Amino acid sequence: MEHPGARIEVFQNCRMRSRSATLGLLALLFLCGCSASVRRTEGKSILWISRKEASKFVEKLGYTNAYANVSRAGNGDCLLVEFDDSRAYRVAIVSADGIQVKELPGQSRLNDEAKPVFWLNEPARTVQFATGHILPTNTHTLNFISDGRFVTMFDRRCLWIAHVESPMKELIVFERDEQVQKIVSYGDTLHLFVKGQPESQPRPDGWAVLKRYEYKLANGKAHLIQIQDFKFTWSVLDFDPETRLMIARSWDDMFPRAWLVNTTTGRRERLGFIRGYALFLKDPVIQRFRQRIDN
Repeated sequence: MEHPGARIEVFQNCRMRSRSATLGLLALLFLCGCSASVRRTEGKSILWISRKEASKFVEKLGYTNAYANVSRAGNGDCLLVEFDDSRAYRVAIVSADGIQVKELPGQSRLNDEAKPVFWLNEPARTVQFATGHILPTNTHTLNFISDGRFVTMFDRRCLWIAHVESPMKELIVFERDEQVQKIVSYGDTLHLFVKGQPESQPRPDGWAVLKRYEYKLANGKAHLIQIQDFKFTWSVLDFDPETRLMIARSWDDMFPRAWLVNTTTGRRERLGFIRGYALFLKDPVIQRFRQRIDN
């Protein structure tokens, strides 16, 4: 039985300590489509949104036949629902203050202020940045992977991470075939999630694992602080840099489940089956989303 609204996993919002942090988790565990009621706490929660629910939300805003893509901005302050209604690309910005719909120049990536930092021009199929820079031939973004501050780029030579204001300047360089999955920046810290071989002993089956590269940003450079391997997964859904909690996908591809992982302590808890998007958001944002989709 499908829950009529978006699923919410609730955890206590706590800042992590480097050695003695605890998971501080309160979750709504969804087993066999049923939810267990757990007392809400103040702070952030994990909002699960199925693709069907994302499309339903867009319909509630008055747009039909629109495919929706869901992400978040900032530190969970906004939920961003981008969609194309065949007339224009738009984004619905869901915050504690309300819902605002804006038109976009094309398929876009947005920053923390929900402003497009680069987009795909149609019909030329060129990528243009807000600075006015248009990517040259044979230079590309990697699957539009960006957090609004940094972007993953590649050409025939290599793959690199760059600031969106200077996409051709290589801040961090990887081999051409590296599989970057997610970028998350917070203050002067940059986290990169990559699917690759572990730093220590390879898995007996030779499978790749999920890796987290943590960098400190200073003086226009990125200084590597640590590389963390997660040998129980190869895919990340979301990461909250404030609490350092991560939502990861299990190995099971047929019936994938989610892990809630404390990247500071290494502890992890199962969250049930994956269904759509999973995002760390502040509770008033989730309440605003639920109010619209449930009415």
